[in-house]
Amino acid sequence: MNQPTSNPAKSILTICMGFIVIFLIINKKSIVISFTGVQFTDELSHAWLLITTTVIGLGGVLSRSLSKKIEWCWFKISGLLGFVVPKLILTIIFFVVLFPVALLSRVFSKSNPLSLKNNKDSLFQHRHGSFEKSSFEDLW
Repeated sequence: MNQPTSNPAKSILTICMGFIVIFLIINKKSIVISFTGVQFTDELSHAWLLITTTVIGLGGVLSRSLSKKIEWCWFKISGLLGFVVPKLILTIIFFVVLFPVALLSRVFSKSNPLSLKNNKDSLFQHRHGSFEKSSFEDLW
């Protein structure tokens, strides 16, 4: 897989915006945004998100080497998530959709389309008819 191009400023901005959005979602009842400004109604919870955003943002702005290290960590975390999340989603889809449909099909179906129930002496099926040369061309 190709390595993404390095742009530490964009990575730092993305991380900071992500923390801010998470903070706003968690504290949506405590923050009132109007035309006059932002007002806080209650005590804010999860202030560590704002502190983390500030530290990452200032560290990325003030030090080029620190911003490259933060970006490296960000890419490692995204690679780990890219490895785990598709497997998790496919597992959920399997157990929520496919497994119940298969069970219902097995319970309510009387036919045996794959010949899985071995109730005959042989599973060989006779084909009556003649074979021609064209029968073996372009099989797929």
